[in-house]
Amino acid sequence: MSDTISLARRFVDLTQGKKALAAKLKEANKQLSELEQQLFGEMEEQGVQRISCDGHTLYLQRKLYARAKPDQKQAAILALQEMGLVHCVGVQSQGVSALFREEDGKNLPPDFVELFEVDERFSVNVRKD
Repeated sequence: MSDTISLARRFVDLTQGKKALAAKLKEANKQLSELEQQLFGEMEEQGVQRISCDGHTLYLQRKLYARAKPDQKQAAILALQEMGLVHCVGVQSQGVSALFREEDGKNLPPDFVELFEVDERFSVNVRKD
């Protein structure tokens, strides 16, 4: 029975430790999010795409997501098919997003673009040098 109690205590200790780490992680993520917004603003204002700091490179990344507007799904599917972009039709929006990224919103017919919602997200990423 003492082995069972020892195992139970260890389990409780690890569970409490895990909860404490989860709380620390949540706080760290909150602070990172706030810092990312500040850093992004500073880098954008200064026209800097990347910086090196303490053996790491911080760089700006743009992500673009496109999806058919909820009330325009059928029209968007037809428009994609008419443009010969059948591979972009499906449940996932990666194909349409790639199309908008590649064309950067240019060279696409305006009436086609109006069928989609485009969401651009910018972030600061870090990689070790």
